[in-house]
Amino acid sequence: MRKSQPKKPVGLLDSLRTLIYAFRKKKDLRTIIISSSLALALCIAIPILISKEANFVGIICNLAHSLALFFASALLIAIINYIFLPFEDKDKVRTNNDSIEEFYGKNYIKELKINDSTGNFHYESLFDICEDGANCEIEIVDSLNKFELDPLIRNHCFEILAAHENSNIGNFITLRIAGFEKDNSKVVVKTERSNYISHMLTNRAIDYQICDRISLRDLFEYNSTLSPLEKSKLSNHIGLIGMIFIENGKYTLFPQRDKTSTISKNMITSGLASAFRLDSNKCNSNLSHKSTTPFKEAVMERLPRAMKIIEKFDRIKDKININLVGIGRDVYEGGKPAFFYRIDVDITLNEFFELSCKCKNCTKLNQCKGGLDFNKRICVAEYSTIKVDNECKILSFNSFVSKKDGKIAQKKLKLEAEKNLISNLWHLNNK
Repeated sequence: MRKSQPKKPVGLLDSLRTLIYAFRKKKDLRTIIISSSLALALCIAIPILISKEANFVGIICNLAHSLALFFASALLIAIINYIFLPFEDKDKVRTNNDSIEEFYGKNYIKELKINDSTGNFHYESLFDICEDGANCEIEIVDSLNKFELDPLIRNHCFEILAAHENSNIGNFITLRIAGFEKDNSKVVVKTERSNYISHMLTNRAIDYQICDRISLRDLFEYNSTLSPLEKSKLSNHIGLIGMIFIENGKYTLFPQRDKTSTISKNMITSGLASAFRLDSNKCNSNLSHKSTTPFKEAVMERLPRAMKIIEKFDRIKDKININLVGIGRDVYEGGKPAFFYRIDVDITLNEFFELSCKCKNCTKLNQCKGGLDFNKRICVAEYSTIKVDNECKILSFNSFVSKKDGKIAQKKLKLEAEKNLISNLWHLNNK
């Protein structure tokens, strides 16, 4: 087991970060802003108000001055919090290759080759499937059992949940992989029930240090290999990850996460990146199936929001081809499993811009409102220009946007990529 070392600030920035981290962790941000601002304003206002020499005009001016100080102090704390917002994800899940190798060495190292660029990342592929799904048999064996958090996690649930202070929090029923068996071309996936809060308390906060000394990875995933899914203490719900291609594969969509997403803030993801969720009508029904049809149907249900084609989605429904290309586990999030897809939509680039809606026109699915892992924009990337850096952190590509005059503009982008996107690219480029 890797020894947990105390955090030691090594410079001014690190010292300031540590101070703000400790300050934020003790209290709710809203309470800090209100109490500190009010205290500052009152400290200045009260002596002035009780002064015998103060006149009415002076009191009004000083009250205005105190009110300005009130808002200024609140704004300052908000700015500090915004500056350190990116550190939240780093505290929750480590994505640095060197830090992951402290636990797992080279066991899960993969090489992604794409368009004359090469990068390394960590990923466990459970099953690679040809794009047409031929010569493979997948059986889903579902159970109505409910995943129970380990007592240690339950006892520290509010402390761990504090790791998501700047993220939207919600809950719904998910499907968890409780076992996985592979025999040649046949795969058996055993599932049970979990929920999103359990995911946020385990996989999505696996490196958050409890009591500032030890993390869930230190406690439950410290061996040189990930725990088998049937023995894992983490929620491990199924993610649905899909690369969306248009115009015969020439272009692909890279949504960019909002700053309130539970992880991968401001990063680009696969065109579709969502949890497999169960509504109240299905949560008590057995989903056993000798195919991945329930997951494919869920992918189709998510596509309108993913592509921002809400009102006009019926126009392209018959032009979509969805293929499962692999199943694997995200090493960075403690082995969270995902089904990876290639989604081909038979439309051109111009048609995509014509069909995709602006927020003010999207009346369905609350497209304009924020939510769990909300996307703030979609980058349309030319697939042949995509290149990756050495650690599979940054993707560079030519991106296209539709301007108000109807013309399409092109620009070069370099953006940080979510690891599930890298895994999706690996399945498509390393067969």
